[in-house]
Formats: sequence, structure tokens, C-alpha cells
Amino acid sequence: WARNTWNNLGRSLWETASFLRMSREEFVATVRVEGLDAVRASLEKGKGVLFFTAHYGNWEATQLAVAASGVPMAVVARRMKNPLVDEFLSSFRERFGTHVIFHKDAVRESFRWLRQGKALGLLFDQHVGEGGLRVPFLGRPAATTSLGAILALRLGCAVHPAVCRRGPSGELVVVLEPAMDFEGMSPDARGIYDATLAMTKVVERWIRQEPPMWLWLHRRWK
Repeated sequence: WARNTWNNLGRSLWETASFLRMSREEFVATVRVEGLDAVRASLEKGKGVLFFTAHYGNWEATQLAVAASGVPMAVVARRMKNPLVDEFLSSFRERFGTHVIFHKDAVRESFRWLRQGKALGLLFDQHVGEGGLRVPFLGRPAATTSLGAILALRLGCAVHPAVCRRGPSGELVVVLEPAMDFEGMSPDARGIYDATLAMTKVVERWIRQEPPMWLWLHRRWK
């Protein structure tokens, strides 16, 4: 696993560098997207769409592919300590129309964005120091963001898991899974925990299917 994890990371870095030279048309021809019809049907309901993903495969390709397909997209991101790196990453993520919402403004801006009927992407697999919930993740308690569950249960937006996989020949495929069913969950502490746990189990499923595709380098359990 360790060797293949580094292999995936190296390939992802090389691919990401190549994206900088691609036009929108070239990128769409390079990275295939599955499940767009279901996402567009969710968008037509007018309540917005929440995507959640993980540091899996080439995760940067996920939001680029959705935005390049014409979905009005924003992502929540942390600022980098190095201002030059921060500026580069923001510019890279915005190249096909994605709007970047920085972490300190995440709650307010995420609500505002989704209420406009647009799509929002969250990375769901990092340690959360404050405001997170401790839910079981691969057999161990992990501090996990509750933002996705709060948004979904309070706004009623559709929640689509989104993951970037590698095809048989190494090609990138972004899979937008069907909307999750949170029927019967209320936006109280119990419902938010249950929804967060349900989303966590999706990430677990991805990792168990192909462990080297996940970025094990992050200290997920602290």
C-alpha cells in the first residue's frame, strides 16, 4: 500500500501539472465524468447540491471536471501558509469557473452559495480540530467535519458523493454517485451525527475498495 500510495501521489502531481496546459475542451476530453445527469436533476430542484469527496485518486481533478462540465461550482479550501502557493492553488482551482470559499468564511458563504441553487464541494477526510464530531472511521474515532451534514439537513440540498478513480488504462474518471437518502433525519445533534457517519461510511467504502488511492500521509487520527 505504502509504495502504491506514493505512486498515486506522484501520478496525481504530474497530471495536475499537465492540466495547466489544457483548455477546457482538452480537459473534458481527458477526464471522463459519470453521473452528471443525476446531478443536473438535483440542481433543477433549486435547493443546491453538496458534493463531498476525499483525498483519493486525483482529488483536484474532481472539482475541475464538475466545473468544466458547466455545473456552477464552489469549493471550501484552507489558505496555504505560503502566499505564493496559496495564490497559485486558488488560481488553479478557479480556472474552469470554480469559486473558492476559504475556511474562515465557510459556514456563512456555504449557506449563501447553496441557497442560490448552486453546487458546493467539500473535502471530507481531514482532521478537524474544533467544531468536529468524533465518528468511527476505519475502526477508530476520528474528528470529522459536521458542516456537510448541517448544510444538507438545514437546507434540504441533495448530497452526491464524488470520487476520482483510475480506469483500466490509468485514465481519470470522476464518478458522481446518486444522491444520498437522509430521509427522516432532522437537523438536531442526533441527525447531524447520523448524517456525518453515513458520509464517513462512503469514504470508508472507497478506501477499502482501493486503499493505495487514498492519501494515507495525512494524520487523520490524532
